[in-house]
Parts: sequence; C-alpha cells; structure tokens
Amino acid sequence: MKTEAKCPDCRFPVTRDDLIKEWNATPKARAGEIQVTIHYWKCPNCGKKFRTATRVWLKEKGKLQKLKDALSPPL
Repeated sequence: MKTEAKCPDCRFPVTRDDLIKEWNATPKARAGEIQVTIHYWKCPNCGKKFRTATRVWLKEKGKLQKLKDALSPPL
C-alpha cells in the first residue's frame, strides 16, 4: 500500500483505505485555472480526522508555457 499522507498529530502514514471522503473544488477567482482535490482522512493509529488538499493547474500560464517549450528538446 502506498502512503498518501501523514497524520498531523502522530505522524502515522495513512493510505487510501483510511480515506473517508474525497471531493473537487474550484476557487471562484481562478475558475478554469486551478482545481483543488480535498481528501478527508481518519488516522488508524490515533483516530484523528484531518484534511489534505492538492492543487491541479488546468491551464498553463503564457510565460510558463513558453519557458517549458524553450527548454524541452525538439521531437
């Protein structure tokens, strides 16, 4: 089993089996650019419930994309 997160209280690694709920959210100010995936966990060691969030950029910024294109090797 792959460790997904660590409990903030006891630092015990939690896995996908300890996941209670998962949902996606999009900030209104950045709609179409960022999607946030929120995970709600329960630690099997101490019983503490906690959340983690992961940002996913849906659309690249113009300058960043140009820099990536310049640095990537031609096909």
